[in-house]
Amino acid sequence: MKRIAVVLCGQARFLEQGAWWFKNRVFPESDELQVDYYCYFWGDNENNLEERIKNTHNPVKYGIGDYNLSFHAHRHAIRMGNKNATYENIPNLIQNTICYRPEEFNTFEYNFPGMYLCSAEAFRMIGEETLAKYDMVIRTRSDICLEPIANRFWKTMIHELENNTIHCPWIDINNGIPFVGDLAFFGKPDTMYKHFSELDSNLVKMATINKYLFNEYQLVDPRNDGLPLGHIIWTRASLYTKINWRRLFWHSNQLHGLKTSLIRRNHSIEELEKLSYIDIENIYKEEEKQRHNL
Repeated sequence: MKRIAVVLCGQARFLEQGAWWFKNRVFPESDELQVDYYCYFWGDNENNLEERIKNTHNPVKYGIGDYNLSFHAHRHAIRMGNKNATYENIPNLIQNTICYRPEEFNTFEYNFPGMYLCSAEAFRMIGEETLAKYDMVIRTRSDICLEPIANRFWKTMIHELENNTIHCPWIDINNGIPFVGDLAFFGKPDTMYKHFSELDSNLVKMATINKYLFNEYQLVDPRNDGLPLGHIIWTRASLYTKINWRRLFWHSNQLHGLKTSLIRRNHSIEELEKLSYIDIENIYKEEEKQRHNL
């Protein structure tokens, strides 16, 4: 039997729907795969978040973090590291969003590091020794919908995982800048722990001693050139961890990449039972078009 650890982190969006999809469509009970869940979410001011986590994913271990405290500790570390810094040739986007140079910050800049800080907290909470018991680790979020595939293909993916490599649903190079699909990441336990447990401290390094890593943003406008900054942080951090990146395929012929979508509507479980993955994907794509005015 192969063992998979699913690490869910970030905001607890559509927690019930996401858990139902995992346990009924992606990983229904079987004697071929053992799937354990681990959760680390930012507190959402709901008194019953802890019970909701237990009742949905029944995780082996979980944590609830205070994002405001984590954000301000992160911002303080960066501002102290840049106390005597110069910002010559550093694009304004990076000065504001990564380095927190201005005294004030907007909502986007406040929320920006949340996914990275939460990933680091989640993997440190679980620990390297615990993760070593698994054959594959999946880092993802609560509102994810993975494409359902047969167990034999999960076993193929586990077999095909490369050492020192994180696999993701897609990799793109846009205007000369590589970035990855970040809805879910897959890898061997040692690789996943090495990369994600250090993500917060490495983001501080990027924002202080290595700000030049973002100098290409002098040449492109992420708002107009389709280069969301959030997708780039994941791979830039591997300059420190020396991790490689590959696209994930679920078939040995390397023609079929695993599809991922997000739940965007508050479906009841009864409604969700009637939806296929294609239905979820179509709703997600339509919502993304509206969100980004495409």
